[in-house]
Amino acid sequence: MEKQGKLFAGIVGGVTMFVLLAGIAGLFAAGPLGEILVRRETLIMGAELLGTFLLFWFVLEKCKRNASRNFFLIVIIVVFTWCHQIFLPLLIALAYVLYLILLGRCIRKVALYKLTYEMEFQEKMAVNFMVAAPQ
Repeated sequence: MEKQGKLFAGIVGGVTMFVLLAGIAGLFAAGPLGEILVRRETLIMGAELLGTFLLFWFVLEKCKRNASRNFFLIVIIVVFTWCHQIFLPLLIALAYVLYLILLGRCIRKVALYKLTYEMEFQEKMAVNFMVAAPQ
């Protein structure tokens, strides 16, 4: 996409977001959630999400190499989840899912090897997870 096309898409996206947010804010301001939208915590959360979005956008626009792009995206995600005290639960959930995939791989290799021999990698991973996941 050309630079002018990106600029135009950014402007249209920004105007669209402003119109949508103004409509939603007007809808909620007239309803029972109106007082919640003007609380200090809600405004801080909105600014935080906007900052996170802008950081993601900046990294995706400025980092041309995949390795540096992935590194900075992972750093942003880790800092965001650490600040919100959800990093450790996400890490434990990830470990549990990886455990299920590895356990399912062992079961699939023993019991379903001939049925899954010619499957693609993604299909094998899905079978691994489904075999070991609690029903």
